[in-house]
Amino acid sequence: MMDVDENSNSNNEDEIVIVDDDEPNDNPLAAGGDDNVGNEVLVVERQETEQVVQPIPENPVVSPNIRQPSKKRKLDESDDDDDDISCPICMDSWTTSGEHRLSSIACGHLFGHSCIARWLKDNKSCPQCNAVTKMRDIRYIYASNLKAVDTAEIDTLKYELNAVRDKVKELDEQLYLALQRNTLQTDAIAKLTKKVSALEAEKLKLMAGQAQVNNGIPSVQGIRFYLNGNLDMEKESNCRVIEYSHTTRQLHISYYLPTKVLCTPFGIKEIDYGTGVPKGFLGLHKAEIREIATNPTTGSILTVSFDKTAKVFDSRTNRAMHISTFETALWSACWVDRECFALGAQNGAIYVYDRRRPTAPLETFRGSDTTPVASLAPIVCEGPDNLPQYAFLSTQFKSAFAYFPSNGSYLRKPLLIDGSFFCIRYDSKTGNAMISCRPTEKDPFVKHKIFTIRNSQDSPIVFCDIVHEFNSGNTQTTISRPCFLNVGEEKLVAAYSSSQNMIQLWSITTGKHIQNHMSQLPVSDLCPFQTLNNDIGLAALSKQKLRLYLNAT
Repeated sequence: MMDVDENSNSNNEDEIVIVDDDEPNDNPLAAGGDDNVGNEVLVVERQETEQVVQPIPENPVVSPNIRQPSKKRKLDESDDDDDDISCPICMDSWTTSGEHRLSSIACGHLFGHSCIARWLKDNKSCPQCNAVTKMRDIRYIYASNLKAVDTAEIDTLKYELNAVRDKVKELDEQLYLALQRNTLQTDAIAKLTKKVSALEAEKLKLMAGQAQVNNGIPSVQGIRFYLNGNLDMEKESNCRVIEYSHTTRQLHISYYLPTKVLCTPFGIKEIDYGTGVPKGFLGLHKAEIREIATNPTTGSILTVSFDKTAKVFDSRTNRAMHISTFETALWSACWVDRECFALGAQNGAIYVYDRRRPTAPLETFRGSDTTPVASLAPIVCEGPDNLPQYAFLSTQFKSAFAYFPSNGSYLRKPLLIDGSFFCIRYDSKTGNAMISCRPTEKDPFVKHKIFTIRNSQDSPIVFCDIVHEFNSGNTQTTISRPCFLNVGEEKLVAAYSSSQNMIQLWSITTGKHIQNHMSQLPVSDLCPFQTLNNDIGLAALSKQKLRLYLNAT
């Protein structure tokens, strides 16, 4: 036998004894004893299959070495629950009925109804946040138990998941484009290898005496542009873009007229190219104009500005026909067809409008590239049943896209071409497009790439077949827009070189450089125009000067 407390007094009337069956039992009380003993004895017998607990006496004496079960942990665990169901004013639990039922006020804090009603009699604010509260703001909460679920971590994870999904989608698109580029480059290498072999064979034939191969390329030596006139502007005019109207046969340039009278000092100045005399000024915007586009059919003029507005006005009456306001500055614009026009925004968005329904855009395009839409250009391509389709091209600093009409809307496809772009042009007479690229670490030259568009309805991208690449120096101090020139049968490209301070002319037919014109002032825009004799001229615009060139032949 093993006593729990060996030092206990033998004269105590009550004691607890634990009996082990394996040891001899010498305790007379456990072995039998007198049945008339005044107090019962608690005996726990250890057996192999079960424990037998004897009845507990009415007033047991427990040995100090036997610890009582602690309820402290359960009390601690319930502390938070007590806080959740306690009125912050009286610290008593609120109820689901009666005077102390659960109630809320306008700021959202919870109280017992009687407590908050008594509080608001003397104070007109929340006891916890001091928000202004009135008696009529008290509302009963019909709930037996309230617990707010903390979803902050879940919301954060959802946001991160969506961001990862968008990134994966963008990477998938980049991977697809990279694979397509790899396929095109592989094909190009094969073609170039074949071409090199053919040229080597041709070289051997020439060395054998079979020279003088007539390639049928026409001469461009007869084309020579000369400076026909200069027009000096005001020092503050800050001219930037120029556009030729085929309807009125006038040049329109963006112009700033500093005056306190006009609330729209940024507008358009009309130039008579024959005399070089300005004909008038029309104030349109409150900030710098970024683009002027003329409708070749109606003569309507579209302008966009940093003041976040786009305006369409009739060039014959100078009356505004349409005004749209946006949340961000506008960078570019073009007429897609007779009625529709496209606008490019600073945040990368592109809006397509119908001037007959100007209240809202027909379509809005947004992509992963949020750089400004630097340039837009209308194109005409062959559609179903050999009918012409009116589409348009766009360039941003990191991407270029084509937009084709499809089932009453426009289908957006990326152009498969590399570079850091700042301008795009299209020549409807030849079907050639031109995209201009800034210098980068990969390609440290300003380049103007001439290409043709190859679109397939089954392909999600548009292939660009490069015809020529014209190098225009290795620096770019200002964004200068090039242009196409069609002089008779000869197709030319004119561009300004910042590194050489000159206007350069190239032939698309031969791919050769044919002429230079020095320009000490940086040229921001180049534009072809037509004289009354149907001669083709070239207008070069600087901030404070307009130069007009004509062909000598």
